[in-house]
Formats: sequence, structure tokens, C-alpha cells
Amino acid sequence: SVTATKFNLAKRPIRGTTARKLLNFQQRYVINFKYWGGANANAPIFAYLGAEAPLDEDVGEGFPKDNASRFKCLLVYIEHRYYGKSVPFGSRKEAMKNASTLSYFNSAQALADNEEVLLYIKKKYHAE
Repeated sequence: SVTATKFNLAKRPIRGTTARKLLNFQQRYVINFKYWGGANANAPIFAYLGAEAPLDEDVGEGFPKDNASRFKCLLVYIEHRYYGKSVPFGSRKEAMKNASTLSYFNSAQALADNEEVLLYIKKKYHAE
């Protein structure tokens, strides 16, 4: 598993054309600084976009971790909405309840979530 990391939560909107009011949910992500060369070194960010499973099953595996030291990259793991602890509407049961709540469970929404997390991290750590 990844060392020197902690799970973080980011407040994310549940977007959609049918939403009458802006709803939010907590999305989980992990940052691993262990191999990062830093913002001044112009070191890259490797983002692992969570699969259809809780993030804790994915953290520390695969290409990002295997190549992190070589590229001196910042590792970011982002949990996919509707999985693990990144579930809108309070619980998985509520999130999967009907067509209305499932309408926010799509690839466009997930990509927008990932973009927002990465833009936040880039800004916070000057990782341009």
C-alpha cells in the first residue's frame, strides 16, 4: 500500500439538468508525496482514476506506483462516485434507489469530479 498518505474528502456537486437545487457529496482521494520531486522541479502528477470499487482496494497498485520514483511524480488516487465512501445521497441504497438518483451516475459526471480534484491539487501544491 501507499505510505505517508491519508484519505481526504472533497465536497463535490451532484450535477445534472434535473437538479432543482445544488446537491453535494463527499468524494474520497489520496495524495502520496513520497516520490514527488516538487513543484519547483516541474515534476508530474500521476492520477489513478478509481475503478468500479472502493478506493482502498486500488491504492498503491499498478502503473502509477510502479513508475512513481522514476518520474518523481505526485501520486493522486481518486475514488469513483457511487463507490466506496464517495456515495451521494447519504448511502449506497439511496444513491441506487431510482432513475432520478442514478441519473448522476455516469462517465461525464465522474470525469468532471476527477478534473475538479486534480485542479484543486495543482493549485494547492503549485503543481503546474
